[in-house]
Amino acid sequence: MAIIVGCFGPKGGPGKSTMARIIATKVIRSGYTAKIADHDKQKTCVRWAGKREDLRGRLAAKRKFDPAKMPPHVPVEYYGVLEEALGQANGYDFLVIDAAGKAGPEILRIAQSADICVMPLNPGGDDLDPTVEIYRALVKLGIPQKRLICVLNHVGGAEEETA
Repeated sequence: MAIIVGCFGPKGGPGKSTMARIIATKVIRSGYTAKIADHDKQKTCVRWAGKREDLRGRLAAKRKFDPAKMPPHVPVEYYGVLEEALGQANGYDFLVIDAAGKAGPEILRIAQSADICVMPLNPGGDDLDPTVEIYRALVKLGIPQKRLICVLNHVGGAEEETA
């Protein structure tokens, strides 16, 4: 059974899809298998995967590119139903779920299924406040704190990080 990583948050824009892609790419580069289950109707990871495969094809066609430095293939598939995505977990070491940017019961369902929950957020109150609310609600509903990770994204510098 795969380790399931859920990337979610209460709104769009803090970097959930980017975080899902970084995690899956790093896992694959480390020698494991991974798949991204794009669970966002905008299909940002699916579009990224298509562009990435085009790039891989162009680099391979040049034949001067070192194959060891080739960006790894990252399997990505859109799933409108979470249970269908979770059904793919058996074929991989890691399944990374890229959730839609919204608060609601879907976040709880992902958190209950995931081994690790990653919640990216920007440093402003517009992201911080609702993310803290979701974090607290998940803990209250029984999700262990050790499975919840908040990742501060889009930090402009040390001063902003400190603030």
